[in-house]
Amino acid sequence: MARKRDPQAAAYAALRRRGKRELRQLQTEYENMSTERQQGYEGRRIKQQQDAIRESSSETYLGRNADKGKRLEAKEASQRLGSLIGERGQRGRKAAQERRNRIFREQVRSEERGEQSAMFGGMAGKYHYERVFYMSTQSIWRGLSNEDRDAAIMRYFGVNDLETAYEMVLEQNSEVLARIHESYGDEYEAWEKGYNPEIVAYIQNAILFGLDR
Repeated sequence: MARKRDPQAAAYAALRRRGKRELRQLQTEYENMSTERQQGYEGRRIKQQQDAIRESSSETYLGRNADKGKRLEAKEASQRLGSLIGERGQRGRKAAQERRNRIFREQVRSEERGEQSAMFGGMAGKYHYERVFYMSTQSIWRGLSNEDRDAAIMRYFGVNDLETAYEMVLEQNSEVLARIHESYGDEYEAWEKGYNPEIVAYIQNAILFGLDR
């Protein structure tokens, strides 16, 4: 008698197939770029996105007799993979824009994890720009999931491009960023990523200072 297939494993396999299609689309986009763009941050972002998809895909394999810990790890990986490849059924210009937003979102997530993103070279993460971005827009997205908060921020600013919204928010908070640079200078290299109450409190106070001006 054939062994009954694990429905969770089947769902992950389908997700991996979608991941492979996304990898091919990203590779096509990369190959259509000029050599200069391939070597610039646009090309590096695509390569980082492909690496993230491959890594998450590999972590969704359950194998035989997967224990509870492995199942939890695979579930978390599948959620990240879903975020990296987006929804099914999108076509044309909308699909291309959604892909750009997913790539940029992953760059911001890299900064949150303390890794170097292709666009910011790690500087944004060290200066906690991504914290300024989200903390200064809390009134827009409070109570929403990570994915929905980005959509809410874009709607608020009337744009469909996450990178544009990010730049607009940081421009509005230029004084906050200047205060962070002025107060910490080169000490940003010693900041640890993750939840740091001292840094969070400082950024919150800097944002409130900017609002009170």
